[in-house]
Amino acid sequence: MSREINQFWQCKFCSALFISDDLLQLHFEEYRSRAAEAENCLAHANANVDEIVNADESPEDQLDDSEEPEPIKKNTKCPYKGCDRADPFQKGQQLRVHYGRHVACEEVCVYCYKIFRVASEYITHTRDHGDAVEEKAAYTSRRCARLLKQINQELVAHLRGGDHNKAKKRTWTEAALHSDVISRELKGEEIGIFDESSGPVLAGTMPGLQSVLGNASQADFTQNPVNLQSQTDMFLPSQDDDDSYTPSLFLRMNFCRYPPSADLGLGLDTLTAIETMGLQHTL
Repeated sequence: MSREINQFWQCKFCSALFISDDLLQLHFEEYRSRAAEAENCLAHANANVDEIVNADESPEDQLDDSEEPEPIKKNTKCPYKGCDRADPFQKGQQLRVHYGRHVACEEVCVYCYKIFRVASEYITHTRDHGDAVEEKAAYTSRRCARLLKQINQELVAHLRGGDHNKAKKRTWTEAALHSDVISRELKGEEIGIFDESSGPVLAGTMPGLQSVLGNASQADFTQNPVNLQSQTDMFLPSQDDDDSYTPSLFLRMNFCRYPPSADLGLGLDTLTAIETMGLQHTL
């Protein structure tokens, strides 16, 4: 199990070097003792793979793999729209093999990690690796069996005149994109309350302060995009209201209806100074 290299003993499995045969034997014993642990881990891994494979299967997909596929008549043409083959197939099995090129998949070869998007290409590729690794061969065989079942389901559904896409399960990406589109549509219906065709509301187009004071009950706020109800009890401070006047409250209560700077010609700095003076007065 080992060979001597310049008075060193080498493990033929991992190429580790040891200065004595005793250390090499201890190295072997350590991994032999963990053989049972490795078998348990492998059993759990295979069980998890089976759960993942079968988790999203419908009752129709969980049929016995030994079930005979539905027979296909001789001289049947490929029902896939856009197929470049116009000649019919003499045997149903030939049509099944051909139809695999029209079935999409998302498979990764566990041997070379190549990605496949077409079912027939993945099935054909798996034959190149054989069954050198038992676990990988078992997994690959299960994946091919599922793809063959999917190919047959879509083909039969298409031949019956139904929508072959009904037999195809959506991928995670397709499901996520569909949910995102639906979510955006719903949000658009909830948020889209403004009419962009009318354009923005400019300060120069709003009614003057005097007209608001004189005709508060008849003020026209049709250009107000917030679409609030008419206010006839708008708070306007006077000299007699110094004790109850709070500029910041006044601005907040009336800004959405009428910005004071629109007619008074006050800039942001002036409004800030007025508000600061009012706060100092109240304190």
